[in-house]
Amino acid sequence: MTTLIECILTSVWKALSEVGKTYDTPDLQNGSQFIVCDADINSITIKTTGGAHISIDRAQFHEALKYLIENGHLGAGDPCKIEASRSKPGHLNRATSSLRSGTVVISYILPMLASTEIVGIDGKRPNTTWINL
Repeated sequence: MTTLIECILTSVWKALSEVGKTYDTPDLQNGSQFIVCDADINSITIKTTGGAHISIDRAQFHEALKYLIENGHLGAGDPCKIEASRSKPGHLNRATSSLRSGTVVISYILPMLASTEIVGIDGKRPNTTWINL
């Protein structure tokens, strides 16, 4: 499965990491924009509307895709709750946050992946996602 996920990431990384590209976080009620401000082959740094710079490792993208595949979230018919919360994190959130000192990054990873149609997102509450395989 690692090979499949790395092939997916390699094929879309350039599009995901385009400096200056803006995305919207998944929640339709409280979502916000963020912008890619730096990138290389191993990470993407984004700037939030609040001015914070957050670096997201390629491995965190890998873990998000791995979680969705391993847990059978293979289409809109079997979505996964995003649950991007520090106080009550969901499984997908924990799978990606634990790699970088607990910073919640799933709300940034998913919109980038969705821009390439690798994943789908439903921004209505509860926010959900799935992989398009």
